This record gives sequence, structure tokens and C-alpha cells, in this order.
Amino acid sequence: MAHDRQEPVEVLGDIIANTAPAPTTQEETHNQLEDKIIRETIREFSKGGMYFAYNFGRWFCVFV
Repeated sequence: MAHDRQEPVEVLGDIIANTAPAPTTQEETHNQLEDKIIRETIREFSKGGMYFAYNFGRWFCVFV
């Protein structure tokens, strides 16, 4: 009995293609991308991977 085995990547791709159809419009695509970016930013910020600074990019040098 020969079984037709797929690689895990192929199986995952099939599952995603069947359960999460591709966005139909550009606006929908942009909204999904924005949601992913916001989720990743929150995740990185909450685990300490990012820092917040009010004066980012401003360097004040005082010469004595």
C-alpha cells in the first residue's frame, strides 16, 4: 500500500489556501497588512524588544 505523502509545508499551504482565501481588493490587502504590522509592533514592544523615547533623533551635546 503506497501512501502519497506531502511535505509539511505543502500541507500547511493547502490548509491556508482552503481556509483563508486571498484578499480580493487592494484595500483589503492593505488592511490585513496593517493589522499584521500593528500586532507585531505590539508584541515586540510588550516583550521589551523596542524602546520608546520622546527625544528620538535629537542629540544634545554640551561642550565644557
